[in-house]
Amino acid sequence: MKGLLIKDFKLVFQSSFRFLILFVVAMLFLATNKDTNWLVPYIVSYTTMIAFIFGLTSFSYDDFENGTQFLLTLPITRKTYVKEKYVFCMGLCLIGGLFSLLLLTCAFTIRGMELPAMGFLLQNTLGNFLGSMVLLSLAIPFQIKFGTTGKNIVYMVMCVIVIVLVTLAQDLKSVFANADILLENISNMDERLLWAILCLIAIMLLTISYGISVRILKKKEL
Repeated sequence: MKGLLIKDFKLVFQSSFRFLILFVVAMLFLATNKDTNWLVPYIVSYTTMIAFIFGLTSFSYDDFENGTQFLLTLPITRKTYVKEKYVFCMGLCLIGGLFSLLLLTCAFTIRGMELPAMGFLLQNTLGNFLGSMVLLSLAIPFQIKFGTTGKNIVYMVMCVIVIVLVTLAQDLKSVFANADILLENISNMDERLLWAILCLIAIMLLTISYGISVRILKKKEL
């Protein structure tokens, strides 16, 4: 699996020009905005989502000119291949979140602004990382099953869900009349317990997703 990880990281970081463009965009936001309550969540989610997308592109690299078939002729099992993809995508999302912390620290220091509380920064980083894990648990099985089309299906499903939620916002509010009570109960929970529950949910989804992905690839004809 080590060789596969090295291969994927080298392929992703070869896209240095795209990284430069995305870095410039992030720095523009950091240089022109002073609202830390908006800026911190935006930059963290921005870099984490970019890492998420770059992680999925590794499948496209492998599919190019029957690369996946070639890799599986090596002493690499299909289960190992799937495991490496999960580890790689999760690692890339984690790097993206940590990189956002570095960007924010440098930007606030250079601009002479007060750095937000470390707890606030870490909560945003962990929250976005867990969110990306949920998305990965959905995206990777589709990607393995349908290839590039699968990635497009995931994006379309996400867009449809957002549109439906926005369209039915008022109806949902009346349906879930006790939503405020639920949110209040959640907000009153011990913070460490809440984060532990969220981490457990993300791990469960990833475990289920991993099992599905392994089964899909074992049955897939390459």
